[in-house]
Amino acid sequence: MIPGEWLARLGARIARKETFEHMVSPAIADMQFESRLHRHVRWRHCLGLVVVLTRAFLHDLRLDVATVVDSEARRVAWKNAGLWFLAFATLFTLAGLRDYRAHEALKLDGLWPTALTSAGLAAAIAAVQPGMIAAVVYLYRKSDSLRAVVMVILTVAVLTSAFAMLVRPIRMSANQQIHNAVSPRAGGHPDELNPLATWWQAIQSGVQVIPHALLGIVLARRRGWNLAFTIPQFFATWIILIAVLRDYLFGDLTVPAITYQRWREIALNCLVAIIWLSYDGVKARLSAPRGAAGTTPPISR
Repeated sequence: MIPGEWLARLGARIARKETFEHMVSPAIADMQFESRLHRHVRWRHCLGLVVVLTRAFLHDLRLDVATVVDSEARRVAWKNAGLWFLAFATLFTLAGLRDYRAHEALKLDGLWPTALTSAGLAAAIAAVQPGMIAAVVYLYRKSDSLRAVVMVILTVAVLTSAFAMLVRPIRMSANQQIHNAVSPRAGGHPDELNPLATWWQAIQSGVQVIPHALLGIVLARRRGWNLAFTIPQFFATWIILIAVLRDYLFGDLTVPAITYQRWREIALNCLVAIIWLSYDGVKARLSAPRGAAGTTPPISR
């Protein structure tokens, strides 16, 4: 391999195209030119190249942050994500309240505000997932850097877990009141009253954002009817995968604890998203011009 070729590939992955051409490529070219000199000179240039790669990464990171918070991103991506979040939060809240209507004790004891608190907070956490799909679709199409999208995904995942941790005592208190009012046997799932289980569920709330964001990337690569047809295909893949895992690998996938069920759901969603992303990658390689894939970016002085 030509000296510096693997560094060129690494630099092309770390830096944007313009940053690579103006900052990283000249440094690699200098290192290649002086590769026949004394070892100390080569090591000095290697350390200098590390500094250049670090500066290039920080430079592009600043551009990535500006890309996801500029006026166009706020007007298109975050506005649409907010609308999706509000719509699903309302829907999930109504669905959660519907489960309480069968219990007359809530109405008699005046616990409907408590039930609304419990259902509303759970809905607000769950609605982040469809909102994240909408945000990723718009940001992925707008930005020329996948790193910017990944940064947004990880940030939203951390903030979701942090919010779930913050409201965890409020939800547990509301669920405990509902449990005591209805009866210990019918008022709620034991995991909703278990401090350790609710702690893990708060962590899972953020982790669940990641597979939904990956689905957003899959959808962002499609438009029109192709996008519409991908959604049922995604669910079909999920169902087929469950059937295969249940019948041929793990047997019955039914797990009694909600915490374990959510980990299983996260793993399955990630696996389905990875399958679709791999399919897109293979399709792109097959459709690319011969010799275009896997080439090393040019290095210029």
